[in-house]
Amino acid sequence: NQPVAGPNYSVDLSRQTFELLHRMSGGGLGVDYNFPRSTASIPGSVPINLVFNNTTDQPITEVHIDDLDEKSGIKFEGFMTIPMISPEQSSQVSISINFNDTLQPAKFSICSSKGRFPVKIQPPVGEMLSPYVIIETDFDSLKSKLSGMHEVVGEMDNPGTDSSAMSQ
Repeated sequence: NQPVAGPNYSVDLSRQTFELLHRMSGGGLGVDYNFPRSTASIPGSVPINLVFNNTTDQPITEVHIDDLDEKSGIKFEGFMTIPMISPEQSSQVSISINFNDTLQPAKFSICSSKGRFPVKIQPPVGEMLSPYVIIETDFDSLKSKLSGMHEVVGEMDNPGTDSSAMSQ
């Protein structure tokens, strides 16, 4: 009774990708992640794409996440177990992590037939921002309520390559 292969997706390489688990540390299972900058399934969460790469010549089975460290209030929405990743293949899943408005890393383990590997994801500050759609009239109304901010407009001559000629 052979395990059924997990989903295989094309990988969006237009986003900066970070290494979560090096293939040598993971027994041939490498894991990369990126922030798709889309709306998360849970409000307040950050969506994250995980790409599991089987760099071996054997199937890797039962890929899942365990040992979630939720001590600091970090909440996690994982994915269903990937039954199998075929040799030299990849599988991509999406997770959501609510970092609880903190820059503390989310700690968990990636588990598979190759073992249990502790990892952590620490988001760059900008990835914790959520898109907010607003129509122009509402924007103008909110903008008019901003007080105490000043804008200075002016021109100055380019001092050339001598930046010491510029002052604040």
